[in-house]
Amino acid sequence: MKGEMATNKSLTAGDSLAGIMIDGVEGTPYVVGNLLFNEGRGIRVEVPYFEYARTGQFDSAQKWFSERIPPKNVLFVSNDGILILFDCRFSGYSAKPGLGIALGKIAPNEVVLKQREGSLGDPLTVKTLRSHFDGLAEWTNFSSIKDEQVVDKSNLVKKVVVEIETTQSITWWQGAAKMTLSINWSAKSPGGGYLVDEVVYLESTFRDPRPISAHLDEHRKVKTLVALVHGAMVYYRKHFVRDKRFPERAMSGKLRHFSFCELISRDTVQEYKRAKPDSKMLSEPLASAGEVGGPALRDWANKFKDWERFIYPALSSMNAEEVGLENSVVNASMAIEAAGNIIGSVGGEDETYSRSNRPTTSTFAFRCVSITGFPCLGIANSRIALAQAMAHNYNTIKHYDRGQFPKTEETLLVQKVATLVVRLLALDLAGVDAEQDHFSFRKEQECSNICSSFDAFGLFIDHRGKFVARGQVSLLKP
Repeated sequence: MKGEMATNKSLTAGDSLAGIMIDGVEGTPYVVGNLLFNEGRGIRVEVPYFEYARTGQFDSAQKWFSERIPPKNVLFVSNDGILILFDCRFSGYSAKPGLGIALGKIAPNEVVLKQREGSLGDPLTVKTLRSHFDGLAEWTNFSSIKDEQVVDKSNLVKKVVVEIETTQSITWWQGAAKMTLSINWSAKSPGGGYLVDEVVYLESTFRDPRPISAHLDEHRKVKTLVALVHGAMVYYRKHFVRDKRFPERAMSGKLRHFSFCELISRDTVQEYKRAKPDSKMLSEPLASAGEVGGPALRDWANKFKDWERFIYPALSSMNAEEVGLENSVVNASMAIEAAGNIIGSVGGEDETYSRSNRPTTSTFAFRCVSITGFPCLGIANSRIALAQAMAHNYNTIKHYDRGQFPKTEETLLVQKVATLVVRLLALDLAGVDAEQDHFSFRKEQECSNICSSFDAFGLFIDHRGKFVARGQVSLLKP
């Protein structure tokens, strides 16, 4: 591809581009570099140069790496297109003794796969950022494809009419950012038919251009809720930006339009290599985006800062396969402790108090179980007993002086209960109506699955908050 890098082109992991780097300072020599894209480390540029040459040809590179201060922004021009490296930093240096040849390394914070108009040295700010991450398609259930069969008098299909159009979206405000969930599609005709590719994006737009970090702060709030709704970690896969400084122009220079161009950010690029969540988990969210709705998404974002001590541990608890079962329980329990403190007292919690009549870990668990309306039938004697079992398991894991870790099957059951409680709490925090048919059904289904797990292990939580075999259960508190 010649000329500017078009928005439908992309860099992928393993790509390597040889090009010329331009720092925008008049009179300085151009620098040759090799751009490498590694999903683990993001984008780096390696710059070979003669360390002690006095010809002037390598003055720029010598200055960048001897002082360890490369230019903030660099234009990178290659046969594959033009892109801009923003907020560059020194990333390493090596030299071969006796040869005078050195290799300097630069790492940009952001890369945009298109040339920008205006001063090269200006920081990167944009009006709109678009992100794609796991779970959006399943959560929104958006589709741009509609088909209709036309039949003849014999009720035989005469033709099929297919329409492809973007008609579904959800919009709300998060502070100064207008947020939109929408579907984008593209169609190809490779021969013998059409291939339609659909992608659901989250988009933020500010009235004035903002740094990428400001956009990502808003996207992270939604992405966290999507993970909790699905009960699985979700990861960024792509970003695109749009701004008047990245226009599409005709050869004459006439403005055509402002299109989206790809952004690669050091803050999120490491997520690209993460495995996608299990498709079954993504196919069964607790509540769909339509059930959550724009007002609840706004409320969730507005409460995010005050509830961070609940939200981030709750999110970490979704990652049991990677962090381990016990750590998942600890994270979920930390979230429950934080939420319990914020929620305040609820009716009937005095049975969980300490001898000095103060709230305990069991109290915080009881508050959360009560607020979410978590059913205990088939699992525990009461919500008090369930809260006590959750607290006991958490404290035994956390405290060295409690002896051995709890039995694995008990920890697994507590993990299932605690992670569902924090997921339900998240939706309650957003103000989602728990009586909606699908949400109510999914809650009942998840609770039923947990009950089946208790059955599979033959366990029940008695009135003391202890795990016992089902054959030893006294269902009523004496």
